[in-house]
Amino acid sequence: MPAAMNGLANGADSSGEGIPFYPSVLDPARIEGRLEKSLTRKVCKLVDDFPDRALDVIRVWMAEGR
Repeated sequence: MPAAMNGLANGADSSGEGIPFYPSVLDPARIEGRLEKSLTRKVCKLVDDFPDRALDVIRVWMAEGR
């Protein structure tokens, strides 16, 4: 394994244990999809919890031409 993929560089703590981290394996599309799903869930929860306020926000957006 290359030096950049072992030791503290891969997420291990000082005892040498930890979860390996390989930057080349990161998938930006997957991360972006997870963020979008998370944000969608949060917005849905806010609308469910505060429907009157959500409607006020949408009305303001419509008045602004968004």
